[in-house]
Amino acid sequence: MIAFVLFGAEVLKGFFSRSGLPIALSEWAMVADISPLTVLLLVLLAFVVLGCFMDSFSMILVVTPFFWPVLAAINGGEWVSADAAAFGMDIDGLKIWFGVLCLIVVELGLITPPVGLNVFVISAIDRSIPMRDIFRGVSPFLAVELVRIALILIFPALALWLPATLSG
Repeated sequence: MIAFVLFGAEVLKGFFSRSGLPIALSEWAMVADISPLTVLLLVLLAFVVLGCFMDSFSMILVVTPFFWPVLAAINGGEWVSADAAAFGMDIDGLKIWFGVLCLIVVELGLITPPVGLNVFVISAIDRSIPMRDIFRGVSPFLAVELVRIALILIFPALALWLPATLSG
């Protein structure tokens, strides 16, 4: 099953690159008068919505190749310095920061009502607990995840400190 997901994601990625859709979307984002943070928030919101319907592995493999060229172009491209970049970091830092945000937001989508897939897994373990109680039980985790996402958006160094320490 994992091989089929990988194969499907690779075919879809090839389709996206041949159709020019990610490049057209990144050109549109550059021409439109939208701040880079707004574009990033829209991408993260798309991940949350998709997390209600897809599993995390498939979503990251299928959707990330679609959104990454947009964020890289908005940041200033592959060779931009951190001082001139829209997000204030070079492309390697942006990859790590976006990766951390994607993983957090994808997992947030898996517990988001009304169709959080992980909530249905919990419900299948004990069918005597009503779904409403399970969603009520995960609501503190939703709030904490939103705070964590806000902190990483405001302070990117929280996500970049450990990789910078390990590489240098």
